[in-house]
Amino acid sequence: MIFKKVSIILFSFILCITLAIFVEAKRVRTDKNDIEQKEFSIEEMYISQTNMPFEQLIDKLPNKDVWLSFIKSREVNYIYLDPRSGRPTSVINVIPFIPGDGVGNKLTLRDISEKLGYEINEIDEEVVGRLVLQFLKENADLMRLDITEVGEVRVSAVTDFLWQIYITRKHKGIPVRSSNIVMSINNGNLVLWGMEKWGGHST
Repeated sequence: MIFKKVSIILFSFILCITLAIFVEAKRVRTDKNDIEQKEFSIEEMYISQTNMPFEQLIDKLPNKDVWLSFIKSREVNYIYLDPRSGRPTSVINVIPFIPGDGVGNKLTLRDISEKLGYEINEIDEEVVGRLVLQFLKENADLMRLDITEVGEVRVSAVTDFLWQIYITRKHKGIPVRSSNIVMSINNGNLVLWGMEKWGGHST
């Protein structure tokens, strides 16, 4: 019961931080380039996103076996999917990502160096960004992700133990509005991640 309450509090805290990142990332820019100046929005063209528990969709997923393997090898608390695309909208789990004091985290700088293929002396935005790209490549089948559509990876250290990652999407080099991936790292562990409005072509 105590663990459940702590999980709820942690989730609420992370959700608030994530929403703040969303707001900041989507803030209207004044220095728009030629393509961005042609952007427009029509309410009738708005596409909402539906979230459904993994258990209700598991038998309909084309990558069911990939998901079952992912769950079996990791501590996963909740998974919500977009039923139209089969992509994860919100995953709460515990995956050691960078060295930290999180549950089950025994990673060292040597581990990160071996993973990236060069010596790492400290964890900074560039290192986290490279690890994020590796995570996306390793889990492309799970996320039904075309890795060539991954755009800018923005990494922000909110505190000394909390990192937020915001990833934009591009299709054939053109930015896709409101389509993104968000990830949260707490005490070294990837604890929350998901995709927003990442429809269309799937792998």
